[in-house]
Amino acid sequence: MLSRQSQFCGLVGVLLLPLAAPAQTTVAKSPLADNAALKYWQAFDQMPKPSPETSRLLDADWDTIPFDAAALKICEEGDRALKLFHRGTRLERCDWGTDYEDGPATLMPQVQKARELTRLACFRARYRMENGKHEEAVDDLLDVFILARHVGYKSPLIALLVGYALDTVAIDTAARHLPKMSTRALNKLVAGLDKLPPGGTFREALQAEKQFGPIWLKTQLKQGKGEWQGAFGKAEAARGLLMLAGAKDPLKLLEECDPFYDESGRLSALPRAEFLAKFAELRVKMAGNPFAKTLFPAVEKVYDADCRLRARRQLFRAAIAIVQGGKEKLLDYPDPFGKGPFEYVELPTGFELKSKFTYGNQTARLFVGVPKQN
Repeated sequence: MLSRQSQFCGLVGVLLLPLAAPAQTTVAKSPLADNAALKYWQAFDQMPKPSPETSRLLDADWDTIPFDAAALKICEEGDRALKLFHRGTRLERCDWGTDYEDGPATLMPQVQKARELTRLACFRARYRMENGKHEEAVDDLLDVFILARHVGYKSPLIALLVGYALDTVAIDTAARHLPKMSTRALNKLVAGLDKLPPGGTFREALQAEKQFGPIWLKTQLKQGKGEWQGAFGKAEAARGLLMLAGAKDPLKLLEECDPFYDESGRLSALPRAEFLAKFAELRVKMAGNPFAKTLFPAVEKVYDADCRLRARRQLFRAAIAIVQGGKEKLLDYPDPFGKGPFEYVELPTGFELKSKFTYGNQTARLFVGVPKQN
């Protein structure tokens, strides 16, 4: 018969047995968990709820308003969304699941949501910069740079252009604060920029446009579907009907559109002056195809936007180098659209860098350490 002491020890052993058992393994992740888009959609859902106050702060004045109680409340309410946003940017793969079933009418709600999330992130980055939390602010800005690339990656032109716009917002927000950034924050910014994922390219976007346009329409016609009529506005649909009615072989005309997209993408690798000359020749060839007039995008405008962003990215890297090492660092970052370095203009609170690249009557430039320019 066991002694009372033995019985007690045995009881204690039984009670402690679960504590001594091996730790449970973590729950296996879903195979979808490595898709940044899912984290972004969670972040979109957790954005501060729309109201007149949030609209006033985030839609128009986020980069100029003082940080009063209402502004600080927005930062607080947006914390959960920005945490999920940050988790998304840690993932390399981003698949928005966009398909081509609706052709030109395909919805891409992520592009507007990405704009809203960018404003929130840059709003908090501004607050952090102005309160000496430079490294935390850099985290917010790097998240936006990554989102900009994820939005435009292998996507149609509209998504690519939105990605360009997000990139521009982050550049301008950071540039205003560069001269006051700590050394650690500047180093963190440079390291982060060096590790950014590949973004969308002009050439890839044209291939997506081809899928949305002539390839989709050919499929519709071959299958005898009329859904294509609802994919365009009334005027475009009416013109399309006339073209179909008058065309002897609409499928052949649509087949002839495909090389226009391919050739435009190939030409984009040329120097700008050569691209514009060659593309003008391509436009002459397209003029004889009625479908090209309706389906083919405004390539020149998108190409200019692409060039402008390339110039501004280089301007931004030059600006960081100047803040870190002095004006002579300009020589390390030549103007991709000129011969030699960017133009440097000293200003009371910072400096301005100018590229030789012009679009319309404007010049690609960057203000550093200067309040927002209208």
